[in-house]
Amino acid sequence: MGEVLEYHSLSEPQSISDESQVLSSTISEMDECGIPKFLQNSYLSGTPPPAFSTLRPWQRSLLLKAEWQLQKNAIVLAPTAGGKTLIAEVAFAQALERNPSAKILYCVPFVALATEKYNLFTLRFPSVTVRAYYHDIGAGPLTQRSIGVCTYERAHSLINSSASGKFDLDLIVIDEFHMLDDNDRGANLESLIVLSMLLPSHPRIIGLTATLTPDDAVKLSIWLGGFSFKAEINESPSRQQFYICRPNGELCPVRKGYICPAFRTLKKDDKFYISSIIAPFMKMNSKNVLIFAQTRKESEEIALSLAQMLGNINKEDENIQTERKKLLEKLDESFSCVMNGIAFHHAGLTQEERSLIEDAFRNGIIKIIVATSTLSAGVDFQNISVVVILSAFKSNLQISPSKFMQMCGRAGRNERSSGTVVVVERFNSDETQILRLMRNEIPPIKLKLIENQNELAKTILHMHAFFTKQSIGNLKSVLYSYIIEGNEVSQEIQAALDSLKSNGMCISPKVSKFGRAVALSNLNINNAIHLNAILRKNMRNFMMSDEAFTMYLCCYPNISFLRIPNYNEDIWSVIMKRHCEAANAILNSASDIIKIRASDCDKGLPKMNDQNDEILGKIFAAAILVSFSEENSVDSISKTHGVDKGAVENLRDSSVVYATQVVKFCEASGFREISAILAVARNRIQHGAKNDVIPLMSLGCSQSIARSLFSAGITSKYDIEKCSLDKLISIISASQINSTVSSVDCAKKLKQSAIRAITAEETLSQFEERSLHV
Repeated sequence: MGEVLEYHSLSEPQSISDESQVLSSTISEMDECGIPKFLQNSYLSGTPPPAFSTLRPWQRSLLLKAEWQLQKNAIVLAPTAGGKTLIAEVAFAQALERNPSAKILYCVPFVALATEKYNLFTLRFPSVTVRAYYHDIGAGPLTQRSIGVCTYERAHSLINSSASGKFDLDLIVIDEFHMLDDNDRGANLESLIVLSMLLPSHPRIIGLTATLTPDDAVKLSIWLGGFSFKAEINESPSRQQFYICRPNGELCPVRKGYICPAFRTLKKDDKFYISSIIAPFMKMNSKNVLIFAQTRKESEEIALSLAQMLGNINKEDENIQTERKKLLEKLDESFSCVMNGIAFHHAGLTQEERSLIEDAFRNGIIKIIVATSTLSAGVDFQNISVVVILSAFKSNLQISPSKFMQMCGRAGRNERSSGTVVVVERFNSDETQILRLMRNEIPPIKLKLIENQNELAKTILHMHAFFTKQSIGNLKSVLYSYIIEGNEVSQEIQAALDSLKSNGMCISPKVSKFGRAVALSNLNINNAIHLNAILRKNMRNFMMSDEAFTMYLCCYPNISFLRIPNYNEDIWSVIMKRHCEAANAILNSASDIIKIRASDCDKGLPKMNDQNDEILGKIFAAAILVSFSEENSVDSISKTHGVDKGAVENLRDSSVVYATQVVKFCEASGFREISAILAVARNRIQHGAKNDVIPLMSLGCSQSIARSLFSAGITSKYDIEKCSLDKLISIISASQINSTVSSVDCAKKLKQSAIRAITAEETLSQFEERSLHV
């Protein structure tokens, strides 16, 4: 019992913010820092909650800096959950106060983070238009007095629109600025920053980050022509207390980056001492625990194991037990651990399953989540007291310092409480690397654009296509400002230019029709070349009855998240029986190649991982998209094709975005008939429906409701307008199973949508008619 109390005492809430500030003092402080009144009102009224109490010392210091007040570009370096979002909000408000028509971009790397910030800013800025640009959501330029919340990828299209003169940008805020060092997104983000710096409107650029070295922050701020600001540690108290659990069960505190003597030796009830680590916290009902596992399989195994070892958490609370039963009814039998207050979370789950688990965790129905890195960023939780990281390595590679800090930052995000982080050593040799991560020893950033020929060529192409007043000299000057090896930059830029010319995208000094189509669609250069070759070679195949061909063209190119079955698995026979014509049109002798490789699999030979494997993988993905567009459920597709439900949804969402780019490319290239065919395929993927019900689904109803309406003879917006509300309610009620949405509300909204659509169509028709008589 004494050990538990000692462990408990190390994790007690600590007061971080001073709640004794009176309202007048708070207002005076905000006035002094130049926070506009309309934002003050949102903070003080708690829109959204919680209500604002006081600025943190580092925030006040930054907002009072002369460089900030002069609206200079900035790199802001502050701890995870240290209050960087407030800085972004103040920058928004100050830009809007200076120019009431200001247009602002807020850029993030992840869709989940974009969704979270979109919801936050919509409430925080009620008098401002907040628009979402991620996945297939959002289209068109920013309007007056608006904030666009977008992923890095979608930001490029908005930057290009601004460069073309469709609108001027006043402010661009880039969150997670350290992603410049990311192998996947780094070059893309760097390109975004370079093009932003070349915009004729010269918008202010602010980068927010927790994981850059101070030296890198200074260098990058000089590149932007601005200043850097680092929140001092003593001004932003740490909300985490660190521990290492050694392979022998010794639990050692880590203080100021050094390991202290073990104060407990844990009993090994399970493989990683997890139940012994978290058991003391489970005695306190207010404590929530987040455990990071290495794989999806491991997260599920640990969750189910903990449910057996820890028993039913909060079993005495009848309300919680009732809510857990309701939650389990919405999930499947694999989530039996939910009744014990424990759940698992990974990318293999559907978006709905993940959202249900996240909400239950926030509301105290679930007390422990075992997750992969899907929960390290992008979803906000304020109630996590303990984070357990089951390894600082993945596939024998150390996780990045930024990823580690994101995981640790989940603990103690609430300003009023501290958090505990326990890192489990799987091997004694892990300790040195773990300590480096805990000490926040971040390596110098290495920028990626100049090394990425494909992304550099795309940047040059966009500059030629949209930035008409800019030249290669301007691009070189931007790159020279932070790359010392000027000759190397010139060589790389020239190589990228040569590749654009050799591929027919640039006819110096102008962009070709093909190049402009690539730029307008924002396609990857290599993907565009491959797509163009397929389109010109296979014109007649668009008339074939096998939809797998058009779905192949709509399929997102990078399907690494999808498990491709071995060639000797039965699913390939099913696919080739149905899609043989399309497969052989896409890849010569596809049937024979699959037979040969199935024989190799029978012999135990590994996949060749060559171009044929890549194409066959996309044919498999195209077959999934066909199945989805035929109104098969995600669950049934998952079982039939042997892939995770989350992967099916990811393929659908990614392919809708990619298909939109392909449609734009075809339109700009002059393939109008093909563009129309692909647009239909894209809509079928987006709605998971056959063509006949898509007009109904475009009004905002689900596939099941649309199918029920269609079966009842209601096939268009005009039918809905004429149909009585009572009949609509009756049809909708019969089609909804376990739905939390009111049939009455659904029917009313559907009728309103139909009337709006008809009115808009009639208005457009009137305008067109008038234009004919002018």
